[in-house]
Amino acid sequence: MTIIRRNLSDLPPLTPDEIARRKALGELLESRPPHPEAIEWTDEDWARATKASDYPSPEDAMDEAEHLADMQAAGMGVKELEAYKASRTRQPAAV
Repeated sequence: MTIIRRNLSDLPPLTPDEIARRKALGELLESRPPHPEAIEWTDEDWARATKASDYPSPEDAMDEAEHLADMQAAGMGVKELEAYKASRTRQPAAV
């Protein structure tokens, strides 16, 4: 695959028509009302939000999956596996 690289200085300048179209689009976007399904987040919402650090890394997740597969291959039942998975699930910190 060929990678094509361009510098901003290599591009031709915008024409007056292109500048006008981009300005009109920007004004249109600014004048639109917010989406009716958009949710405003409060400080409390952000405090309760789950952080990425609450989840295992990809490597840890793969290790966990391999461990569960080994346990299942050893004959562990569904209830034991579910109990193990539940004990290993991280819960978001209480606020």
